[in-house]
Formats: sequence, structure tokens, C-alpha cells
Amino acid sequence: MSGEIWIIGEVEDDQLKPSGPGVATLGRGFADAAGREAVGVVVGESPIAAATELATFLPRVLAASIHGREGWLDPAETSRVLATLIEAHSPGYIVLPATHTGRVLAGALAARLQWGLLTNAVDLEWDEGPLVHTVVFKTDLRVQSAFAGDHGVITVQPNVVRPQALDAPGSVETVAFDEADQAGSPAVRRVERVRVPAPVSVEGASVVVAGGGGVGSAEAWSLVD
Repeated sequence: MSGEIWIIGEVEDDQLKPSGPGVATLGRGFADAAGREAVGVVVGESPIAAATELATFLPRVLAASIHGREGWLDPAETSRVLATLIEAHSPGYIVLPATHTGRVLAGALAARLQWGLLTNAVDLEWDEGPLVHTVVFKTDLRVQSAFAGDHGVITVQPNVVRPQALDAPGSVETVAFDEADQAGSPAVRRVERVRVPAPVSVEGASVVVAGGGGVGSAEAWSLVD
């Protein structure tokens, strides 16, 4: 179906990143309001596990696997794969998480497709087209923006919607890409993988606890802990 709303799931170590469920839930409600189908898309070397998790929140998910590529898929290469899928399926709008990788990918994808780009949404509505709500300088002031055309790329801030799973998981469809299909794409090869404990992400936290001079002393800091 042309005009679908596509929700892109980020992958790390073949697993869906924490930003996926919330953005998928918001994108699904947005698609319902538009009367369009919500379709998840996952790109990776082994995307099935991430796609299966994303299908918990979306009725249909495309799992695009890259064969013949040993290494990390950077946003430029991912945008090339997505652009190929978009040309084949003709979706209307693309929704991504406004994470570091998501923002880079959204810019690369918008430039490749020559589509408009609206960033850092905290809510999405439909009124003869998308209405994208953003917050100005972390205040209560909201701005509504719209696209001039029938296509666009939207990034959504993580944690603006509590994830809500479907009553029954959606379907997963596999799409394979060979190295030959990606001629001219940059080759970024993984020569070593080093795992280090990742710090807790403030961007992905549902609750943030902070303290300052009002604590009074180092001993009192235990109250903050």
C-alpha cells in the first residue's frame, strides 16, 4: 500500500534498541489517525530478533538483512538500503527516534530522498497531513509544523510515549540485500569488537534524580543515592 507510515527501529548487537517500543507506539497511533498502515522497518546483518520485538508493537515489520557485509552498518549505508526499500514500496512518511544515530540517519535519508525533515517531535497529529509538535527550548511552548509535500521524515524524542504492545504480535517479512545491490556504498569493516560497560543513558531514562549544593554535605549525598 502506498502512503504507509514507516517506523524505523534502531538495532544494536542484533537487538532492538530501547527507543524502539515508544516510537513504534506513537507511530502506530499516528498511522491510525491518518487511516494508513503502520509498518516497522529494521536494517541489519541479522535483523530478525529486533524485527520480531518491533512486531510486538506494530502489525507489520520489514526485516532487511545485508548479506556479504562484514562490519558495522553506518547511517550512510543504512540510508541507502532504506532508500531502495522506499522506492519499492512508496511509503508516505518515515518516523525515527531522535537519538544520536537516528538524527544522523534521518538527515542522510532526507537528503537522499529529497524529502522534508522535521525533528525532535514530542507528539504527532494528522490533519490532512502530519502535524508535528515540538517543544521550544524545553519550555511549555509548543510549535506545530507541517510538510509542504506528501512525503517527509520525522524524528521523535524517546520516552514521550509509554510503549503499548498489540493484543497479538504483527507479522515479520524478510528482505535480503546482497553486497552487489549496494555498489558504491562505503565499506566500514569491523576489525575488533570491544565491549565496555555502557553508562546509564540520561536520554533513555524514565526518571532522573539530581542533587546540588542544597544537599549540604558529602555525607548527606546518601539521601540522593
